[in-house]
Amino acid sequence: MGRVTVRIKLTNLLDLWMHESGLRKLKPRATQVAALVATGATRLYLKPSVIKRLGLHPTGTVCSRTTNGDCVRQKYCAVSLELMGRKEVFEVVEAELPAVFGA
Repeated sequence: MGRVTVRIKLTNLLDLWMHESGLRKLKPRATQVAALVATGATRLYLKPSVIKRLGLHPTGTVCSRTTNGDCVRQKYCAVSLELMGRKEVFEVVEAELPAVFGA
């Protein structure tokens, strides 16, 4: 079984709401990224660089179960995720970056 990746568009949901209501003149912060499809995933995990690019604010923490055990991760405000013409809203969890070997 190989890896399945897709291109997704992410938009800062707060920016989007403020822009649509006339409270923000600037376009909502958005980006497109390649995403790994994980059929068992229950949350949207993003790299810190993508979170920063979107200007997301922390909203709390969440206990995340991984193959290495449970860990506490930072949770961020919601984004609009667009994939294949469909849109949905997801809260974001910061993905733990893998250690670099030999560094």
